[in-house]
Amino acid sequence: MGPATLGAACTPSPSPWRTPTSSSGTQVQGLCGTFTQNQQDDFLTPAGDVETSIAAFASKFQVAGKGRCPSEDSALLSPCTTHSQRHAFAEAACAILHSSVFQECHRLVDKEPFYLRCLAAVCGCDPGSDCLCPVLSAYARRCAQEGASPPWRNQTLCPVMCPGGQEYRECAPACGQHCGKPEDCGELGSCVAGCNCPLGLLWDPEGQCVPPSLCPCQLGARRYAPGSATMKECNRW
Repeated sequence: MGPATLGAACTPSPSPWRTPTSSSGTQVQGLCGTFTQNQQDDFLTPAGDVETSIAAFASKFQVAGKGRCPSEDSALLSPCTTHSQRHAFAEAACAILHSSVFQECHRLVDKEPFYLRCLAAVCGCDPGSDCLCPVLSAYARRCAQEGASPPWRNQTLCPVMCPGGQEYRECAPACGQHCGKPEDCGELGSCVAGCNCPLGLLWDPEGQCVPPSLCPCQLGARRYAPGSATMKECNRW
């Protein structure tokens, strides 16, 4: 993010960050983004909320006192004021956050900050861009982290097509569940959004979701179908 965005006199407030690596990526914060492989939370602010515009995100890192950035570009922080003709459409689109679709989330995660970000995102959306779904997905993911996963997506609202019998989950284990030896997730303890096998099924080598009993057997470099038998050093396997 360059000086043209923050202004030459702006000073970012202290924020913990580390150089992104495969083992410490989830510890990156601040103006560097989050490095969680999820672009929807890159604008995470020190207050713990997620902004939807660069200007609003940058403003959260300003420090009070001498040298504070001027606010003449405040219109950037209120897209529905700048594009007032889109306000009614944005209200109708974002109303789903208040609806029964997300009812089980309402007691777990405050919907109002996401609703306000939704209005700003939809009002300021560039033609041809999808600005509604990222905000809805961010709310659903936060809700999933609290233990609830309402089925809010459908064929007309933010559809996601998953192959091989998989299903889209807002908060799934960072490393997939595959046939064979369980993966070592290391420090990847947080959940990620994406296509995964339904609970109780595993990915086979062909990318299909199967019950554990149908996983192939691996012996050396060879793979055997379930129920197969082979000889190794006079022993039947």
